[in-house]
Amino acid sequence: MIKKSVYVLLILLLFCVTVFAEYIDVVHLKNGSIIKGVIIEQIPGESIKIETKGGSIFVYKFTEIQKLSKEKVKAEVKKVEGTDKNFSVTVFPIGMAFSYYSFEAEFKLSQELSLPLEIKVFAPSSSSWDTTFLSIGPGLRFYPAGNGLQGVFVAPYVSFLSASFEYEYLYDTGDYRKASGSAAGFSLSAWFGYRILAGPVLFEFSTGFGFYSISGEVTYKNSTGLTRTEEYSGMYSGFTWNGLGLGVGFAF
Repeated sequence: MIKKSVYVLLILLLFCVTVFAEYIDVVHLKNGSIIKGVIIEQIPGESIKIETKGGSIFVYKFTEIQKLSKEKVKAEVKKVEGTDKNFSVTVFPIGMAFSYYSFEAEFKLSQELSLPLEIKVFAPSSSSWDTTFLSIGPGLRFYPAGNGLQGVFVAPYVSFLSASFEYEYLYDTGDYRKASGSAAGFSLSAWFGYRILAGPVLFEFSTGFGFYSISGEVTYKNSTGLTRTEEYSGMYSGFTWNGLGLGVGFAF
């Protein structure tokens, strides 16, 4: 019973492949010419009329024909523009208005995979704070459609984090308090997005989430000259939404 079921399934599968496969008619003439197209009219024992792919129509008498056959049509693979790009550079200009600078270089490994290197610098300043934050690290981008550096992508990243800061607060009494320190850590993040290539110009829309952990030490000093240094393990840590990435760049 099982063998019969398997045979039936195989026959049905072969039937489906045969039925749904696309074929064209082939006319072999006695003079050696071969005409390919679709036979649109046939008068038994007299002539046939065939239309070629280009739209031309020919009529042949059976006395001119050596044989008729069919040929399976090979599926045409349409090449997507931009798949020949192997390297790209992207910047995210909106963040620059908030002293947040983000750059990314990406190297194509295959039509589905690429190796991005991300560099982020956050350097806000105010009357009391002076901070510099650096994030740098590689990732791995996967493009499911296999069109190179474009289309939908998923990308995990591992980044090294470094920060330095200085703080000064002036009291109404004239006393002040200063603090300075440094911190380091790492982040693990995942980004999802879509890339569009228009010639050499690219546009990226992305978002993601991640986990970060930063530890460091801070030295405090007051107006009397007393100092105190404290170490902070896990100064900042937790999960975070990475926001929206709106990038523009070039692909080569």
